[in-house]
Amino acid sequence: MPTNASEAGAAGLPIPRNIVAVIGTTGVGKSQLAVDLARYLRSNPTSGNKNATVLSSDSMQLYQGLPLITNKITEAEMGGVEHWGIDVVRPGEGGSWEVGKWCQEALSKVNSLPEDTLPIVCGGTHYYTQHFLFPPSALSIDRPEGSNAGGRSKVLNSKWLPPCALEDIEKEGLMPCDLRAVDRQLLNSFYNSDSAFATNGCPQTSSSSDASAAKPSAMDSEAQQLLDIHRLLQRIDPQEASRWHWKDGRKVRRGVERWWENRADQITHKRNDGVDPASYRTLILWVYDAPDILNSRLDRRVDLMVQKGLVEEVISLRNDSSRIHGAEGSASMEEGIFQSIGYKEFGAIPTSDLTSEHPLFASGLERMKLSTRQYAKKQIKWIKKQLLPAIIKARSMGGEVYIYVLPAGRSERGIELLQSFLKRISMPQESDTGHPDAKVLLASLFESAGASPDKMVPGIAERQVINARRDCPICSQPDAPVSIGVSEWNAHVGSRSHRRQVRFCPYCIE
Repeated sequence: MPTNASEAGAAGLPIPRNIVAVIGTTGVGKSQLAVDLARYLRSNPTSGNKNATVLSSDSMQLYQGLPLITNKITEAEMGGVEHWGIDVVRPGEGGSWEVGKWCQEALSKVNSLPEDTLPIVCGGTHYYTQHFLFPPSALSIDRPEGSNAGGRSKVLNSKWLPPCALEDIEKEGLMPCDLRAVDRQLLNSFYNSDSAFATNGCPQTSSSSDASAAKPSAMDSEAQQLLDIHRLLQRIDPQEASRWHWKDGRKVRRGVERWWENRADQITHKRNDGVDPASYRTLILWVYDAPDILNSRLDRRVDLMVQKGLVEEVISLRNDSSRIHGAEGSASMEEGIFQSIGYKEFGAIPTSDLTSEHPLFASGLERMKLSTRQYAKKQIKWIKKQLLPAIIKARSMGGEVYIYVLPAGRSERGIELLQSFLKRISMPQESDTGHPDAKVLLASLFESAGASPDKMVPGIAERQVINARRDCPICSQPDAPVSIGVSEWNAHVGSRSHRRQVRFCPYCIE
């Protein structure tokens, strides 16, 4: 296991601060464990830590009110422990709290805590937790006021700052050698309001042909900018570009940002002689219950929410929607608090008729239960496919990170691990500690032992193959490529629309 806190001190680098993260699915008992850990420290100061603050990493609990829909911990359940990140903003106000904003505010909170106060990050929005513990270079993804209006423009208005100069990437030999001047200009400006978008400045897709070049193009400037960004990504990272449709602007743009961040990481890693000082010395406690046990508990929790006043909260949130957007139902159910499970499932029932006795209420309730179970499944998937690879990468770069799987309701085992962690004594094996399924759940950690650095984040290459796309040279227009998933290619070639294009193509043989 890593022991780099002592090595950092010996090398004259700052010794990373201790931090604990409690993760797991909804309804599994994360908050209770976090409170038990904090209260234990308050009663039993350990290795200079005599207090703790819980940072809620839950994207829905940020919003004021709605304690049932967001499943907030009550004041009594907090047991006198300070909780940050709950009831921070009113729905529709305070700007957008996406991952970058949350991480920046959480970092400010941690930095304000006394040295003897242990930060405990706790919540089910695992991409918040992951990006906070293992941030990509210069995580500064923020949204300007009013950017929630919807449409493609919010993709183009995203604020992001490069983590290093483009010249530094070039000096280190990390820039594609065939990058044209127009590509470089767009790459160095796509993130600000003076982006060097050109109607046809970026290279055409490799699959465009003379057959498609004769076809007219009809594209608005915003769509053209999305296509320009995709063509830029094709030049700097073809594999990543092949994953996304050119109209999927948010993911394409993020691909360009990630390309830049990854190269900044490589530069930093090289300049630190292959060892990167970690931000935190980290203990992660994954609270876990088998799906069959968890699903029954989640269903019972939904029924209890109805008894406690779920309907009243849905009506209150609809009133917020009317206050913000001027008309009931006009808010996007994919943004902010309006995407909460327990709100959109009852959208078919008018507010004036919304009661538990309405004929459509039972079906809405079943959808809510199903959505909750599906969300729990997605949370597990995120931990396995995203968080564990991030831990592997952090360890490979010198980070001291421990993760243990604990059965729900077993706070005493978590307290034992916390004691060992804070006292910096030998930590037990992760594979045979805590939950009996730990070895299976953490399998990728053990499979990665001894892997080369370029294999430290498994799953990326596999996803690039699974999600790969290609442009159809017959159906594409010069400025409007027809992008088809490889898995759907045969169906496209056999489609009526494709065969019709082939019939009118003088260069094609059917």
